[in-house]
Amino acid sequence: MKQKVLIRAAGLQPPKKNSYRSGVPRSNIELIKALIALNDSDLDFAIYCPTFSSPLYHCQDWPIEHHWYGLPGKKYHIKLEPWWREHFMGKHDLVHLTENADYFGKKEKFVVTIHDTDIMNRGNFEKNLFLDCAQKSKGIITCSEYSKMDIIDKLKVPENKVTTAYWGISKEMFFPQSAQKIQDLKKKIGIQGDYFFACSCAQERKNADVILESFALFAKEDFSTSLVVALSNPRVEFLEKYKGLLQEGRLIFLPYVSDEELSILYSGALASILVSSLEGFGFPILESMACGTNCICYKDLTDEYCRQDFANFVKLRDVEDLATAFCFFVKNGKGNIQKMLDYSGRFTWENTAKKYIEFYKRYI
Repeated sequence: MKQKVLIRAAGLQPPKKNSYRSGVPRSNIELIKALIALNDSDLDFAIYCPTFSSPLYHCQDWPIEHHWYGLPGKKYHIKLEPWWREHFMGKHDLVHLTENADYFGKKEKFVVTIHDTDIMNRGNFEKNLFLDCAQKSKGIITCSEYSKMDIIDKLKVPENKVTTAYWGISKEMFFPQSAQKIQDLKKKIGIQGDYFFACSCAQERKNADVILESFALFAKEDFSTSLVVALSNPRVEFLEKYKGLLQEGRLIFLPYVSDEELSILYSGALASILVSSLEGFGFPILESMACGTNCICYKDLTDEYCRQDFANFVKLRDVEDLATAFCFFVKNGKGNIQKMLDYSGRFTWENTAKKYIEFYKRYI
């Protein structure tokens, strides 16, 4: 008889109109689709979506047991979840919490995906919940070796409790787009000539301030290349400080980017930029390479899955170093696109799902 894993599938609600689906929702969706496709002989899977809007998402059509949970009031909502799981979601042998931290029942056997340790920089409520969830879980799975060592160090859990499973890249979504599509989107957005692209810049740790300051320094010597930044609500100080570049069309903030537009933006860029201070797994790096475009990134966070010949590694929060990287790609263009595609092709959701199945079986 198969054993059942119940997955708390955070993020399975429809994205905002024309918006990019960020890390946790994207990873959950792709992981569950891959688990369904593998159809393991020993495990059955059920999912539940902890939001009001989740019934509108197409996971209702997936061949998997599906539950919904969404009570008003965040505080009471999450405290009641373990009780709701026990009484309204059928019998299950293991619960998988997928969003760093959540409430859990005293008798529940559960594992948790921890993407990064950013919650440790927040308020005491979130921080304490995060620590409690990590320490009392049966096992922890994360998306990079860097994140694994950070979890062990900051959350004080034994090394053998933490498993690494790299995320994958959807080849249906991210691939080199045609020159015509790139040209059409550039015209729609108002991009003139060559450009760099920075995705996932909303949080403080993404260092948007450094990206903008570095580009402004670079722009004093280069008078044609632009910077496109996916950032829905730029700070007022950014709008004021870089007013000249904005008026010239050299700096473009995009409030919403659909997945299709994202793939086109990656494909057309000279290079993509991800220079976070903390990152579990930098989706933009491999997404960009899957579209045939090099990356500029912070070495300590990304070199385990981003090879030197496909990236220009820069020092953390070093404005001049990043400006020099801009100059490098203007001068040298893109690298060997086919090698990039071959390398990024190794990161599949099927491989990720296989690691998760091994992980589940270890703790079920």
